[in-house]
Amino acid sequence: MSRQSPGLFALNAGVVSPLALDRVDLAKLRMAAETQENLLPMIMGACAMRPGLGKIDTTNNNESVIPVPFIYSLNVKGMVMVGYSGVQFMTGDAFLSRAAVATAITNNNFAVDLSGWTTADESGAASTWASGSYLQLLGDGNNYAKTYQNVTVAAPDQNVEHALRVKIARGPVTIKVGAAIDADGYFSETVLEDGEHSIAFTPTGGNFYVQFSCSDAVPRLVQLCSVETVGRVTLDNVWGTQYNLLSYDQSGDIVFVATPNHPQYRIRLYDTAMRSWGIDRYKTSDGPFNLTNQTSTTITPSAVRGTVTLTANRSLFRQTMGGSLIRLTHGGQNAVSSISGANQFTNSIRVTGLSSGSGGANQRNFTVTISGTFVATVKLQRSFGIVGAWNDYKTYTAPATDNINDGLDNQIVYYRLGIDTGGYTSGTAVLNLTYSNSIQKGIVRVLSVTDTTHATAEVISTLGATSATTEWDMGAWSAYSGWPSAVGFHDGRLWWGLNDKIYGSISDAFASYDDTVEGDSAPIVRSIATGPVVSIRWFMSLQRFLVGTTIEEVSIRASQFDQPLTPTQFTARNFSTRGCAAVAPVRVDNNGIFVQRSGTRVMVASFDSQSFDFQSHDATRLNPEICGPGIVQAAVQRQPDTRIWFVLKDGTAAVLTFEPQDEVLAWTPVTTNGLIKAICVLPGTTDDSVYLVVQRIPASGPSYMIVEKMATRAESLPGTVTKCVDSHVVYSGAATTSITGLGHLEGLTVVGWADGLPLATPMLVTGGTITTPVAVSNGAFGLGYDGKFKSAKLAYAAQDGTALGKQKRVSRVALQMNSASWYGVVAGRDFSAMNHLPATLGNGRALSQNESLDTYDYNSFSIDGAWNSDSRICFKVSSPYPATFLGVTFDIITNEPLTYGYRPQPGQPQA
Repeated sequence: MSRQSPGLFALNAGVVSPLALDRVDLAKLRMAAETQENLLPMIMGACAMRPGLGKIDTTNNNESVIPVPFIYSLNVKGMVMVGYSGVQFMTGDAFLSRAAVATAITNNNFAVDLSGWTTADESGAASTWASGSYLQLLGDGNNYAKTYQNVTVAAPDQNVEHALRVKIARGPVTIKVGAAIDADGYFSETVLEDGEHSIAFTPTGGNFYVQFSCSDAVPRLVQLCSVETVGRVTLDNVWGTQYNLLSYDQSGDIVFVATPNHPQYRIRLYDTAMRSWGIDRYKTSDGPFNLTNQTSTTITPSAVRGTVTLTANRSLFRQTMGGSLIRLTHGGQNAVSSISGANQFTNSIRVTGLSSGSGGANQRNFTVTISGTFVATVKLQRSFGIVGAWNDYKTYTAPATDNINDGLDNQIVYYRLGIDTGGYTSGTAVLNLTYSNSIQKGIVRVLSVTDTTHATAEVISTLGATSATTEWDMGAWSAYSGWPSAVGFHDGRLWWGLNDKIYGSISDAFASYDDTVEGDSAPIVRSIATGPVVSIRWFMSLQRFLVGTTIEEVSIRASQFDQPLTPTQFTARNFSTRGCAAVAPVRVDNNGIFVQRSGTRVMVASFDSQSFDFQSHDATRLNPEICGPGIVQAAVQRQPDTRIWFVLKDGTAAVLTFEPQDEVLAWTPVTTNGLIKAICVLPGTTDDSVYLVVQRIPASGPSYMIVEKMATRAESLPGTVTKCVDSHVVYSGAATTSITGLGHLEGLTVVGWADGLPLATPMLVTGGTITTPVAVSNGAFGLGYDGKFKSAKLAYAAQDGTALGKQKRVSRVALQMNSASWYGVVAGRDFSAMNHLPATLGNGRALSQNESLDTYDYNSFSIDGAWNSDSRICFKVSSPYPATFLGVTFDIITNEPLTYGYRPQPGQPQA
């Protein structure tokens, strides 16, 4: 018989697979656990009872939601709660809601006309009512269509926050709210796109003006402008049943969102107080485009600007092409505009070539045409080499037609026509520049499809002619071509992923994909093309740009180390063929953590200095079962330790404590009396804020879907109020024995901690209320949970090799703890045979059951450790008691073979 007194000096190895329990040859696994539930490891080696979850509020209609973190700054942050029946916003641990006001907007939905609204259109623009109940704004390209309403605010509602619910059916439309016409002191002038917006402001006087305007020469449509009613702000869910497949990334006050089978959208914050929000369409006006048409199919536009009809010479258009861009190329250039004010100009034309070409043709001839009735000085201006450095070339004060040859051989010169500052008196001048020795690429956006050969479109950039052309490019994104499934930022570009192709915007111009831009800032449109046809799941911006697909993981880099990606510096190589699930990855410094395509394994992508590329390794290799139910969501917590949370399909969570420098890779299951559905983490200082969406199931009545916030470590240590209970409510006030607000736990028993003492006797929730055994002034009350630890196999005290397979017995145990309520801790050989810790310290002092100790490090105590070939150590702490475990030491006896002279005593096992 051999004796030994070893110890588990670190409790941060986490749980390992039952298949790895016999790996006692590995020092790390000797410190691991078969069970470590709700005991979160710390990087330094301890583990602690996880903090409790505090009830914030129920979700919209008690439904499952996906919380999207919105982090504008460390102090301006919140969550966007996306659910099937709507989108809500949470800031400061409360849902955004509106106060009740009597203020109303007349004819807020433009039902049959524009009554109640006043038009203030500039010359050449028009505000009208449009069929379908819309306010239609139509500018002329320069002048604005404007419509406003003067809204009365009663005295009781003055200095009270108001909010406008605005729906734009076709944008962009500019809105402003102020105390006078054209003022924006209440809500600054802002451009809104297609979508729904909730705009908050506080009128200080007896009225405010809300104004819509637009200068575009195509109709823009406003659908609704109303004062919001009392209650939570809920915007429409534009993603339907795919709201749980969102791919998103944030820049400043905008979160860009991609979802398979849906257009791209933006979640927008309009003020740093986080009171005004919107969800609108992300739209581009200059690309990207697919390859140029190679067939004989032609498209003929009915006009060069405004709203036009496109006619194809054979079947081309599909109903699913709505919203798609089409670029039409015609010979020659046209720049046309109606000018009714100062500082207004046409677009420019680009003149190149020789004054006298082959056969006497003049390549630099262009025509100025001026018509209309006006009193103004029209200027022809030019800029050499680039657009922008304009100089006056010629002037006109009356209608005219002028053929011009500038004689500037082999120079690139841009020309524009317009009225400069101080040059306008009255009327409208129709200005046209025509140049035949070139091509013009005009762009339209399809509004609707009439049939397979006809579509209605709005002109975004002026078309070159109204003739048929075979040179056209269809936009890369539409319901017909497909919508991107992934989005992300890298190297100052916004990237979208569709199938195996990625689209990078122009540098720092997140809505521009103009392929006529040259140089390093030009857009990047490339196929990954590293293997089979794939679907892009995610992007990650690390030391390199990583792309996760259904088949492989790809590292994209420039040809030179640490250089930004450019159209000519772009190399894609797969570094792993694990394949990815449709779960957003998380970033920990320069490590990327993603879910393998099975949905049950977690991979870590890290940079390898030897291969000079990223490599992936399996973070679940020692416990492949830990995420067996399937992963639905991941989030990373950086404070107080780095923990990666994985929400599982069975309503539990698996937490990975992760610190590569200290070789900590520890898995811990987290459970609660309910079903964990989603998670969101927001940055903090000493502790990040961890929010869980949990389905709580009372003993009677319907279940509740509740947003709950995990307490900080400081809040879960012994104190006046210790928050080691779940779905808890906090009471602070006059001493009472009646605690209310627990209706979400009706019929269940709860425990609590109040005024520095544990209330461990279960209290039944009846009518949403509990009766406490003592009067309470400050306390937290909620569902109990257990923190449980069961060691790995204890292969100690063997002299002839290994102790595996030999009878052994743990006779004594000593727990080293910190900030512990000792009475809540029990220990034993298994979870069915456990005892409280000794009630007397080594110096003979008796401990009170309610006593908490800053340090617990006392003599070992006996446990009922029966003889067994697989003896273990188990300990458990139960709510509402907190405890931090620093280590475990124990005495173990192993029954050695007879060759070592052992003779068993009566009642002891045979060797």
